[in-house]
Amino acid sequence: MKDTKLVDILKTLTTEELREFRKFVVSPYHKKRDVEDLFNALRPFHPNFEDEKLTNEYIYNKLFPGKKFGDKKSDSLIKTLSSDLFALCKEFLIQLEFEKNENYRRYFLLQQLRKRKLYSEHVKEAKPAKAYLEKESGNDFELIQKFYLSSSMVEYHIDAGEFAECYEFVIEQSEYLSAAALIGMLRFSSQQEAAEYGYNLKTRKNLTQAILSHLNVDALIDDLKANGSRYHAFIEINYIGHLINKSEMSKDLFYKMKKLLSDNHELLSERELYIFYSMLTAYGHKVFAGSAGKESENEVFELYSKMIELDAYKFSSNDYFQVGLFRGMLITARASGKLEWMKMLIDEKLKELHPNYIDNMKSYAMGQYYYGMGLYEKALESLIVLKSDYFLYKKDLKNLLFRIYYELGYIEESYSMLENMKKYLSNTDDLSDRIKN
Repeated sequence: MKDTKLVDILKTLTTEELREFRKFVVSPYHKKRDVEDLFNALRPFHPNFEDEKLTNEYIYNKLFPGKKFGDKKSDSLIKTLSSDLFALCKEFLIQLEFEKNENYRRYFLLQQLRKRKLYSEHVKEAKPAKAYLEKESGNDFELIQKFYLSSSMVEYHIDAGEFAECYEFVIEQSEYLSAAALIGMLRFSSQQEAAEYGYNLKTRKNLTQAILSHLNVDALIDDLKANGSRYHAFIEINYIGHLINKSEMSKDLFYKMKKLLSDNHELLSERELYIFYSMLTAYGHKVFAGSAGKESENEVFELYSKMIELDAYKFSSNDYFQVGLFRGMLITARASGKLEWMKMLIDEKLKELHPNYIDNMKSYAMGQYYYGMGLYEKALESLIVLKSDYFLYKKDLKNLLFRIYYELGYIEESYSMLENMKKYLSNTDDLSDRIKN
């Protein structure tokens, strides 16, 4: 019972969600077969479900006291009930997500009100939908939601014979879909770059690349700007992001994107700010690689600092802080001499990483911090306990250990680490050729 799909899904529910799921289970609306008793038998084992007595036999005896467990029929009955409860769990997860998305809920409500010819109620419920449609957005997911909402408006005005109003919503509906498609295509290049450069994956030719190769986006942006289009800033930011991933290294592109983000950050959602700042910091590392002077060292750090200031270092407040981004912030802060900021990052943000990474990253982070402070012995103590399972750690760890050995005068260990690094780079498939070079 402990290693079943049902238990796996129940483990993911919070205490509050489990309480809500109980209401879901007992509701006659959802019942196909009565699984309330099975849920009640499993509930005390939440959240870990690790108790040794959690077996099919134990659950059977709780459900059918006095009956003997052991034949194929009893085991089959437990599996059938578990399968039904598992299906109900999935319905509950759908409901959780549906409740979070007000716009899709509003779209389905408007559709039903129109189909039932409840027009006065449709007009009332359409007001908040129209307010949402007027909100500026360059988020491709939000634009798709707007596409659906505007389609319900189109159908309502057709029914009402209001063709002028209908055509305006037809225009808006087409704009939402066009903007979402173009923005999604322009963002594809960053995903391709991450796949090829970061994860050494081979990518295939695809429709998105083909369409982009035939578009004159520069002319489009000029036209949008001249006509005062609400999509101008969003398209331009995404286009510069596309060029960052497809063009030669250019400090001009870096500074142009930096200014666009600074001028338009109030227009962008938390998710968009995260995407674009992450993209620009990665580009900045490449543009300023090997540059001399404090100004160039600080360029990427300023972006990382802005991400923390704007709470734009995660997709959303509910997401984990990505370990690769945290690592990049650490190294850049140390290289820029911003050790106080670096310590703040460790003390305040480390806990927002996925729990599986926290212990490892703390050892790594303190190793970087102590190295920056010139406390090489303490840095070594922190790093020797690090488990370098995450592949980016391996080259980082070897790199930093070499530096520490050198600073401590451990020459044999320094040479040994260099040889170790060369063997690793020669044999690993985890890193792209560009990273190896």
